[in-house]
Amino acid sequence: MNFFKNDFKTGYKKRPFDGYKSVIDKLDEETKQKLDRQRTIGMVCTVAFVFILVVILAVTGIGIDKSKSVSGNLFGDKEQVLIECFGDSLTEGITTSGELSETAGITYPMELEKKLPQLLSQDGKTYKFKSLEVKNYGQGGSILQKTSCSRLSGTADIVLVLYTINNFVTGADYVDTLETNADTMIKQGSRVFLLNYPIAADSLEKDKLEQANNYIASAAKTMDLQLIDLKSYFDTLQQEGNEDLFGSDRLHLTEEGYILMGDYVAEAVHDYYYENY
Repeated sequence: MNFFKNDFKTGYKKRPFDGYKSVIDKLDEETKQKLDRQRTIGMVCTVAFVFILVVILAVTGIGIDKSKSVSGNLFGDKEQVLIECFGDSLTEGITTSGELSETAGITYPMELEKKLPQLLSQDGKTYKFKSLEVKNYGQGGSILQKTSCSRLSGTADIVLVLYTINNFVTGADYVDTLETNADTMIKQGSRVFLLNYPIAADSLEKDKLEQANNYIASAAKTMDLQLIDLKSYFDTLQQEGNEDLFGSDRLHLTEEGYILMGDYVAEAVHDYYYENY
């Protein structure tokens, strides 16, 4: 039936609901009550479904952009703070001696976990945090892809990122990789800091390292992220005559180098929160 057909006697244009209503009016009272009950049950089920869905989204955070919550004094607001270090072999803590390479006895995330609480306890401010955990997600030889951050927990308060040298060394795609990973972390509620690479004065990979550092600096500027400038710091250390910073391959650090790196990162993170909050 065409419910929009004009009634030429009245000039009235019928609507779809008119046909439905005329059918309902012809039903007996018992059938009408049965239909009413069915509509009521349907409405209750719909409301219950929507309510349960909202609760699930609130608990799991699915579909919620948590980036707006990344503010305030982290160490003053939380009792337990989680930092995750995301990167390649320098984050993992590879060191070299002659032809041998191995994981150093101490890595920069290990030193960071020790040094940062010391700085916080000595700066004269009152903090709520009671424990600090630093997890090392460094993976030697890894190439940064747009989904690489999926191996992180997704719950870190801070993520420190030192990445992309292997993309430049191997010629792998790097366009927007750092930005995409950082954006994912930010939306999960993490404060993201980007680190650049320290460069030995006699490194054979100096050009590649400089390319990686330029890209990291560009990503930091584009996304308005804090850049922890390890390159300048290690340049100063070398100019001051510090030795035993780089291993035999002049790319990875020695244990002493990793300790200095961890201390510097700890100071940078501390100063950021101390000065801004």
